[in-house]
Amino acid sequence: SAWLKCYYPAEFYAALLNNQPMGFYTPHVIVGDARRHGVKVLPVDINRSRGKCMVEGGNVRLGFRYVKSVGETAIVDLEQQQAKKPFSSLEDVYLRTGLSRDALQNLVMAGAMDGFGVSRRQLLWDLGLLEQRGREGLPMVYARTEVALPAMTRVEEISAEYDMQGLSTGSHPMELFREGVPAGVLKTAEAASLPAGSNVTVAGYVVCHQMPATSKGHVFLTIEDEEGLMNIVIRPDVYEKYRYVERTEPLMLIRGQVQKRDGVINIIASHLEPLKVIPASS
Repeated sequence: SAWLKCYYPAEFYAALLNNQPMGFYTPHVIVGDARRHGVKVLPVDINRSRGKCMVEGGNVRLGFRYVKSVGETAIVDLEQQQAKKPFSSLEDVYLRTGLSRDALQNLVMAGAMDGFGVSRRQLLWDLGLLEQRGREGLPMVYARTEVALPAMTRVEEISAEYDMQGLSTGSHPMELFREGVPAGVLKTAEAASLPAGSNVTVAGYVVCHQMPATSKGHVFLTIEDEEGLMNIVIRPDVYEKYRYVERTEPLMLIRGQVQKRDGVINIIASHLEPLKVIPASS
């Protein structure tokens, strides 16, 4: 695996994404690791994607199977129509395929039709008009100028992508929150560079939670920010104090002490709290 990751990184990440669920980390974490190793995971695209993730120009193109409500029948339908000619518009996709409204809506929200040059909100509005007419109706004629729909912000787009496919190929969520993070909160790479025993405060998105039966009440978290991963160890007394935060909050601010042992870096947590900041609107 290490050899493949070194010499064929795009193929390596495509294979991991195509064989989920497996192993320890979610697809979201795999996408972040690919990005940090110079491999972009490109978004789902109505003309470029196939059912599975594929290597494209040294990067990975996300497959249709990652979008909710796009099942095997829909994927076969899309691939057959792609082979005939590229899709030119949402209306073209609607008329040439038998995809359900949910599948089409989720593809729009995941960004698969951004290439048509129409905002996602406008595409959703257009889909509603298409549904009113039906696939057997006359070609759609309407004036878009009748409704002025604001484009989604990047925050809204990323949120929609997580809802539709469990990940975003764009910015990491912490990039959106970074400006509002309190002063003194370090990124994971900065915390890892400090000597053992240093008191630190970090913040990130919780990507893994473990409480093994053999851990004697210890809880182990892995958090991720835009720079990487960090292991968090929560002792039983700290867990009892902050168990509600640990169980319910996806974004956390954690204070603790750096521990370095046998090449492994952990933060021994002493305080946990929700990361309550307003994301950038762009």
